[in-house]
Amino acid sequence: MTTATEFQAKVDKTSINMDRLDQIVNGDADTMVPVDGGQEVPSFLKLQTEAGVAVAGAATARDEAVTAADRASAAAAIGNRGVRSPFQPAATFAAPGLGSEAVWRSAILGVYLPGVTYDPAKYYSFAEITKAANRIDFTLYGASGPTGGYGQPIRTFTLRVSDGYDPDSMSVQRIDSDIGSIAFVPGLIPVGYSGNMYWASAGLDERVFRKGYDLFAATAGLDLVTSDPDTHLIGGGYLSEYAYRHPNEPAEHVGDATFPNAPGLGQYYNFKVGAAVKRIRTAMFTSAGQTFQGKIQVRRLPALIPGITAEVDPAQGELVQEFTFAAGSYPQDIVLTLDKVAYFRAGTSVVVYMIPDSGFTGNIRIWDTPRAGQPNPNGRTGVIYRSGATGPWAFGSATADYAYWQVPLVLESNLIGRDQVEAMLSGVTAAKPRLVLPSKVHAVVGRELNLYYDALALLPDVGLSSPPQFLFDVQCDIGAPTRRSFRVTPTAAQVGNHPLTVLVYDNEDNVVESASTTLSVVAAANPGSVKRILCIGDSTTDDTGVVTKTLQENLASIGGNVPLFIGTHGQAPYNMEARSGQTFGYFANGGGLRFKFTVSGFPANTPFWPFWFFRGLDDSGYILGYEEQTINGGTTGTVIAVVATSPNGQNIGAGWTGQLKLGNAVFNVTNTEALPAYSILKTNGTGPLSIANYISRFNFGGCDLLSADLGINDCRGPLQSEATHMAKIDAAKAIFTSYFAYNANGKVMICLTKSGASTRNIGDVGTQHDSYRMNIHRLRELIIQHFDNGAFDSRVVVCASGLTIDRYYGYPLLDAVPVAARYTETETIHGDLVHPRDNGYKQVADAMTGTALALLA
Repeated sequence: MTTATEFQAKVDKTSINMDRLDQIVNGDADTMVPVDGGQEVPSFLKLQTEAGVAVAGAATARDEAVTAADRASAAAAIGNRGVRSPFQPAATFAAPGLGSEAVWRSAILGVYLPGVTYDPAKYYSFAEITKAANRIDFTLYGASGPTGGYGQPIRTFTLRVSDGYDPDSMSVQRIDSDIGSIAFVPGLIPVGYSGNMYWASAGLDERVFRKGYDLFAATAGLDLVTSDPDTHLIGGGYLSEYAYRHPNEPAEHVGDATFPNAPGLGQYYNFKVGAAVKRIRTAMFTSAGQTFQGKIQVRRLPALIPGITAEVDPAQGELVQEFTFAAGSYPQDIVLTLDKVAYFRAGTSVVVYMIPDSGFTGNIRIWDTPRAGQPNPNGRTGVIYRSGATGPWAFGSATADYAYWQVPLVLESNLIGRDQVEAMLSGVTAAKPRLVLPSKVHAVVGRELNLYYDALALLPDVGLSSPPQFLFDVQCDIGAPTRRSFRVTPTAAQVGNHPLTVLVYDNEDNVVESASTTLSVVAAANPGSVKRILCIGDSTTDDTGVVTKTLQENLASIGGNVPLFIGTHGQAPYNMEARSGQTFGYFANGGGLRFKFTVSGFPANTPFWPFWFFRGLDDSGYILGYEEQTINGGTTGTVIAVVATSPNGQNIGAGWTGQLKLGNAVFNVTNTEALPAYSILKTNGTGPLSIANYISRFNFGGCDLLSADLGINDCRGPLQSEATHMAKIDAAKAIFTSYFAYNANGKVMICLTKSGASTRNIGDVGTQHDSYRMNIHRLRELIIQHFDNGAFDSRVVVCASGLTIDRYYGYPLLDAVPVAARYTETETIHGDLVHPRDNGYKQVADAMTGTALALLA
């Protein structure tokens, strides 16, 4: 922390330097200015008149004088007196590895700024970037000066790992100094190119330019190409308009290859450095008079290597997006615009498959043939084609039947625009909230529903003040926005659909993000016949039963044909099938090893739910009997349990017999059967997943609505990969597919996962707050992507319940908690991040009530 004395010393130093600079710049022909180190520097006029130095030489001397006079203070002090002239680079300008000056137009660190004209308050430079494993250096250059014809070095910025530099990060990082800032994405800057040097355009604020350097103004478009055909990326594809454009295209285009009655065509590109892609321009098209009908898939695969990869299969890899094409003629360069920016890391491929419903005459633009002895010269990539209606997709090479080399894909991104860049360079965060909102939100007449802003948006949590930095407004013809949520209590006259839009503003009243949905108000009326509801979930459903209890009470209060709740957990009339600590994967695939105890002498009339806690006779061991049981209040039967630890001196396994305690009551275990990969929804617990078997096994008499409220246990721990998230989605799809195989007329309600509490907590040490929030938000985005609006099946509807719980007051609060061990100051925080208090659970149930009634109507 700077002391008052230190601060005053810096002020005095700045004042001295201002006087020095004033004398250097404005002094007469006799002026000599004393500077640090006991030296004297002549004024510019003295240099010119006495030494006969040219103007350019005087400018160089001036720069040296500024350096001697402490640049940091001087640059801030000189104000508008420096030379500040817009400079348009001459046609002879060339930077190493870049070719003509055209590559530098209209860019700030590779950000494409179409139509931008010169701004006297903003100046632009270019940078030589040297990247190593533990540091990154940016050397900025001006547009004039003695160095190699491409400008005078201005300053080198350095960021080290010890300063927080992550060479693989895909997030925007900044380097700040007294003369300005650089924003960049480390993971998209290659290592090893041109002697570990990499060139980009850089943007700084006016502080650097008060030093008098001539710099580049942004006036026109930027083609991101390089003279090295195997490098492809410049400017950092993450920030650039063109993530990739090969330098030899279209110069080497020699014609079009035609594939009559083609079962399919494809193109690919291997990423040597990471990139973010929004649009893809292909070189595929239909012949004149020919039509194409079918789909085009964009997939992410490991890098495809000509001469090594023999076949490719559209079923392999991760599907980024699928496009459906109606019958029609599609001329050259089919362009695909992705719904969301897709991220590709180094060592992966983007593959575009053109898959017709039936054969078509397809074309692909091609280059000249490869040079001898070079199977993949100049970064060329071979054609992908399907050899037959049912055959494999062949990976073209020089020796293939179709020895063609495709005109490359052009990959584009508009991820960051001018406003965001200006914000980054002025010290204002360019981040904006990620909103999550399903296409429809249900509310029932007479029950309040809230949409909380800090649940809708992924932003830092700051407790009651969440979310920070932004202002929210909600536009809807019913209800009203409050400080922390949108709130509505519908009336009978408001039954029907109401458009709803969420607007997010910055502190200058600019809309930075928005999302729209339909608020669907349903009547408070039960279905015309008695229906059955099965609720599967985790501890937020299982531990207290408040959610299903409130849901049942809400429906019962309406009267009429009150739905029945089925399940082996809970208590009638609000039974359910939730399991504490469990996940989508548990219900679909099994949750590990369980043991089935055959018992006698069990204490009669013992309530089963939520679990039985068994111990050894010496009170050791930790065994939970909570899966299923056939004792039903008697003294004999079976119970399926999970053995966390065996009692002292025991090793519970298949065939084990002995005695256990429930409370103080001792009972006998006469046999133990091991049940690997057990799930209550699998056939007899261990066979294939089968909702039909589950319903018949417990004689439930049917199921008309399956509700799934899961995800909190799926999302604990560090930030998760996309593959990990997709495993949850796949498990959910497996459950729903099994359900529809049982009841083709049934409906499914999948609930958006609860966000968790909005402060740090002491009740769940194993949960990392920020990564937990990010994992949950991403899971909710994927639930909407894969299940909302009929994406998976029209019988599946997304319930917004996870967005309707108060993240501050809806979770248990602890007062007067010390901020740390060494402090007497206290704060109010949450005692549990994941488990709401009863009021919070009831808010969730109120939201589920509207969706359930809509599905059962």
